[in-house]
Amino acid sequence: MRPIFIPPGGNEKTSVVILIMAADPCQRDVTLRILYQLSTEEKYRGQIASSGCLPLLMRSILGSAEDAPNVECLGLLINLACDRRAAQSVGEPRGIRMLFRRAFATHDPLLMKLLRNLSHFEELRVHFGVGRRSIVGWGSRKKAFCAMH
Repeated sequence: MRPIFIPPGGNEKTSVVILIMAADPCQRDVTLRILYQLSTEEKYRGQIASSGCLPLLMRSILGSAEDAPNVECLGLLINLACDRRAAQSVGEPRGIRMLFRRAFATHDPLLMKLLRNLSHFEELRVHFGVGRRSIVGWGSRKKAFCAMH
């Protein structure tokens, strides 16, 4: 994966270079936390998205055997989904289908928030027809479960 170059606002003399080291889990966790903090600012989202890290983040969320995906990774994707370019990359039809499947399997509210952020873009809404039936079915099962307990 190539490095991400992010110039800080207002200061042209310095720059921040972040290398994502997928092989080393310690560096990866620190990098995810730094990227998450940067992704809270709108001006950096496009640069992070264009770095090529989105497929790695999606694989990390969808491929993890744990019940709940990595919170930093998911938080970063939630923030990046507010950027149109990143949302289009994350929100390809197969990606949305897999996110719906994972969200209903784990009942993770952060995955639902990611899907909600992706749904804000008109060009991605057409891919949400697949999950709409699942949402209705899941909501009625949840209501029936709550009524029983």
